[in-house]
Amino acid sequence: SNETNITIAKGYMFLLSDYHELSFDSRYIGVVEINKTISLMKPSYLF
Repeated sequence: SNETNITIAKGYMFLLSDYHELSFDSRYIGVVEINKTISLMKPSYLF
């Protein structure tokens, strides 16, 4: 198996997007401090 378990430290988050295959997210930049974020995105429509 190629699975890896990681623990994200308190105060950080792992950003992940499936919007586009070339999304620039935590897979490339690593974890991000929560207090450095501008806003959070929430789904407006679920189906």
